[in-house]
Amino acid sequence: MNTTTDRDQRVSLVESVLTSQIDWRDDPQSLILLVTGILSGLYLLNTLQARFLQLKLPVVGYRSFWEPGWVAGLRFSRRSQPIVREGYQKFKDQMFRIRRNDAEIIILLRTYVNELRDMPESQLSAMEAHIKNMVGYYTIGNLKLVRESDLHRRTLQKNLTPALGTLVPSLQDELRFAFRAEIPDCKEWTPVHINELTVRIVARISARVFVGPHLCATRSGST
Repeated sequence: MNTTTDRDQRVSLVESVLTSQIDWRDDPQSLILLVTGILSGLYLLNTLQARFLQLKLPVVGYRSFWEPGWVAGLRFSRRSQPIVREGYQKFKDQMFRIRRNDAEIIILLRTYVNELRDMPESQLSAMEAHIKNMVGYYTIGNLKLVRESDLHRRTLQKNLTPALGTLVPSLQDELRFAFRAEIPDCKEWTPVHINELTVRIVARISARVFVGPHLCATRSGST
């Protein structure tokens, strides 16, 4: 009898809490505390999940243990090159993780290249990776066409590739101009940042191909 009474009391208490109508306008401090508690709990849960339920690999990009994952992901979107270089310097002989806001990047050792190359498309799809990296749902449009058809490959092989020869004269002209503009004459040994130089030259040539000599801004130095 006592057990039944206690149970009824607990049920009554729960029902009273669930059915109670609280006017948060009369108690804004409680509302602030409730929202703060919920957000803190979600943040703690997400942090612990990211730290302990993921692959047991060292992670690069965080500045502290309690830093939110989205902050590390945002940092990678703006400064990816230094983060990747830091990972290679710290973990040359092992795999490591890099946090990205939509996923995590796993940097593998070269010893796994052959194994990855032999994996079937159903398990490791380069096309799906490109769709995700390029935000394909917004940029490609008809994903079914890309996934199930080879129209894009046939278009490149039959239409674009045979016509590349017509672009050679304009590419040669732009390449000569790019070398004169980006690599001026010097009488002594001069160090050059090859990565930055390559990006600028490729940008000039790409602009010449995509928009033509009249619209591209390479001649004015804007790439």
